[in-house]
Amino acid sequence: MCEYIYENGKKCRLKPLEGSKYCVLHIPREEGEVLYGERLKEIKKEAFEKRLKVGQTYFEGVDLYDVAIKDFTAEKVLVFKNSRVTNLIMDASLVRGGLIMINSKVERVVIFESSLETILIKNSSIFGLNILRTEFSSHISIRDSEVKYLMINSTRYRPKEEVGEEKAYGETERIVGNIEISSLTGVRRIGINTRYPLLREILREHGVNVSESRERSVRARNLIIRDVSFDVSPRYKRRVRLTVAGFHGRLHLENLEVFGHIEIRKSYLVSPEFVHVKVESNLVLRSTSIHTDSTWGGMTVLPNLPIELEVGGFIIVDDCRFNSPARRSFSTASRGRAGKRAETLIGRTSTTTLRCWRRGRPSSSRGKRGLKGLSTWQRFGLSGSLRT
Repeated sequence: MCEYIYENGKKCRLKPLEGSKYCVLHIPREEGEVLYGERLKEIKKEAFEKRLKVGQTYFEGVDLYDVAIKDFTAEKVLVFKNSRVTNLIMDASLVRGGLIMINSKVERVVIFESSLETILIKNSSIFGLNILRTEFSSHISIRDSEVKYLMINSTRYRPKEEVGEEKAYGETERIVGNIEISSLTGVRRIGINTRYPLLREILREHGVNVSESRERSVRARNLIIRDVSFDVSPRYKRRVRLTVAGFHGRLHLENLEVFGHIEIRKSYLVSPEFVHVKVESNLVLRSTSIHTDSTWGGMTVLPNLPIELEVGGFIIVDDCRFNSPARRSFSTASRGRAGKRAETLIGRTSTTTLRCWRRGRPSSSRGKRGLKGLSTWQRFGLSGSLRT
């Protein structure tokens, strides 16, 4: 039998490869390439596909190259644990149990046009993680991992009917419908509904036919991004590091220091929260609707909300809409005369001074100086931090 020992103390029961003490799934690629050369990739691929066909969905300690899971249906959870994979591509699959990846190293993960109950990635290292046109019925959790690039496009929460005592006592209410991104390190960019032109070519190389369908919004009850450590290399500092576009739901940002810009556009946000957030460059809100209830103070009445938002560059607001007239001052005040102070945008807090300029005929020489070098957007120069 194969000499690999699982965490529960049992040995792998597969037959070892000739010349090795490990089976085809567990043999390290460095050892296998010495024995089989380039043929090892095909041997491992065929062995993995065979295990899937016989119903195996738990893979611990495997070392694989390109894993393509296409038109696959399973009732159980698909698990990769303590594993090493070059590319993991899931296409047009229905995995009712979901996908779990723990303590694994993967260069690229792409989940495309699939349906899963949950996606859990924990204690793993991934260069590029892409969740595209996917539906989930429980939650997505990406945490305690090193992820360089994270993209979630056209992905939606589709609730399923709860049964039994869980529904009666609301035990699943806390996480169901959530997309949680937390405790990540080395992040270069997080994109919600962003474009990456090369991804289409990458998918085609792996046999995935990408149709020209219309982009959909990302829908979830809560999008939670907290305790994320961004790459502090100088070449990334002036780039957009966090983009939220076409999102429908509640946005919660917490304990973030973003070395670059945050951009939120074409979204429908329900009572968004910014808690202990520091943006080294600009915070941009464009073509976004913000829906709040009576308990939300938002950015307009900071003393009513436990919020800490520090922006080193500009707060830029363009064509944003609020459901409440009391909150609408955040957007309508930007249409005032050039050069006029706009403390009303944040409820006249004593710790922050904002000035608002707009392109057009300035009302004074002071306004002319303020307009110098500004673009057509309304820009809010921030001298200090937004705090309560």
